[in-house]
Amino acid sequence: MQLKKAKEWSTWRRSKKLDLTFLTTFHRRRKSRTKMRVFKYATKLDVFLISVSCFTSIAAGTAIPLMNIVFGELVNDFAGYFMPDTTVTKQQFQSSVNQNA
Repeated sequence: MQLKKAKEWSTWRRSKKLDLTFLTTFHRRRKSRTKMRVFKYATKLDVFLISVSCFTSIAAGTAIPLMNIVFGELVNDFAGYFMPDTTVTKQQFQSSVNQNA
């Protein structure tokens, strides 16, 4: 009797495992299709504009850290010149500012 129940339990468990596998696979397929469904009614102009906007947003995102580096160097030049007891001359300061500008 217990053996029969154990077999029924393992069969039930295997069937539920199979159902869960099916559901997760179905959900993954459905999820991947919904991402691209946005472009279903897009014209060529729409796709072009979205591509250009993605490229420009990437370019803007990379420009911000570069500006931090340049402005950081510029602030260091100003701090080095205007600190008391500095050895930086006016010519050195102007040339370093012109180089970073």
